[in-house]
Amino acid sequence: LRTEVVFGNGNDGDIVFPEEVRMVRPLTVMQFGTGTYNFNSQTGEFENVSGMLKSRYFVSEHADIYPDRTELRNASIAEDESLMSEGRRPIFRIDAPSVTIIPNEKMTLNRPALYLGPHKLIQLSSYTTSLKPEDQESKFPFPKVGYDNDRGFFISYSQPFLLPGGVYFRAWGG
Repeated sequence: LRTEVVFGNGNDGDIVFPEEVRMVRPLTVMQFGTGTYNFNSQTGEFENVSGMLKSRYFVSEHADIYPDRTELRNASIAEDESLMSEGRRPIFRIDAPSVTIIPNEKMTLNRPALYLGPHKLIQLSSYTTSLKPEDQESKFPFPKVGYDNDRGFFISYSQPFLLPGGVYFRAWGG
């Protein structure tokens, strides 16, 4: 944790951050508005969270820090840096009421919704993606936007779904 000003008690480990705080981990940079942290228990609470997580930008109202994870409340994630600008929303974004980040392991978004501008395109019960540094293929599920001569302007999106045991599909040709 890095900041300019802190107040605290070295005996009980309680620290108050009255100004912006920065946390840097591999593939993750988080900035917090104000908050508290206890160095003995390695737990904390921060407001107005923003940052970059595996080349994606995010903002959140609140973060709870634990030794093994970070939990965000009311988070938005986007590929576009405009998410970091106050009052702006990128064309595509994912909003989730809660997000659990286990550093260098995985991130789980609970009830994430994919938005195109103000319109909700899809909502899932949860979505988990890898945060392992060596896993370069793991990506957040953002749609592809483009133009080609056959289809014109298009938006394509693919999301794998796990089917319960005993469920199968049969395809017919035509």
